[in-house]
Amino acid sequence: MNNFSALRLLILLLGMMAQSTFADTALSQLMQNFKTTSAVKTAYRETRKPELFSSEWHGAGYLYSLGSEILIREQITPNRLLMGIIKDQIFYLDVENKRRYQSELDYDNPIALTVLIFKALATADENLLKKLYRVQLEQSPSEWSLRLTPKNQAIELTILIAGFTHQAAHKIEFNQDGDHSELTLEPTKQDAGLVAAIQALVAELQND
Repeated sequence: MNNFSALRLLILLLGMMAQSTFADTALSQLMQNFKTTSAVKTAYRETRKPELFSSEWHGAGYLYSLGSEILIREQITPNRLLMGIIKDQIFYLDVENKRRYQSELDYDNPIALTVLIFKALATADENLLKKLYRVQLEQSPSEWSLRLTPKNQAIELTILIAGFTHQAAHKIEFNQDGDHSELTLEPTKQDAGLVAAIQALVAELQND
């Protein structure tokens, strides 16, 4: 390799490193929009479009987070369901049918991956995000989007998260095996009684 070719290669490598550094910096800055040190409650509306069915499914509920170890999704309509990650355990409760499920958190489980994304966003955990997903960030003057695909290539799942500039996410889309689900998120709420409410949901999930 002559000196000119070596110089071109060096410039190319430096350019790639600069792009990677810029992307990491932009992601870190974006994640700070999600960060909170208090209990959080976010209302959501969900629309599902299963591949094998012509009709849409609609639901609504709340997402809760408390610190870095508690994340709970409470579906209110059409029927009440609870799903949560508490430390290194994942919980599921079908309130109406009295069905429970609990296991160690499996980072290769597609269901866990869809819940863990809420935990990563609620706690601004960039390391968790990068551990589980390949991250593609796009930004414009008015909005941003994150496209996530699991690093485990055996899982056919794509997640698209979108929000307005300098604000947290307002929409999350899941695409898996032909099925599509879209969550619209309402502005986050924080109030004095929220910690107690989350602790009550934890107790309900753990059957205490």
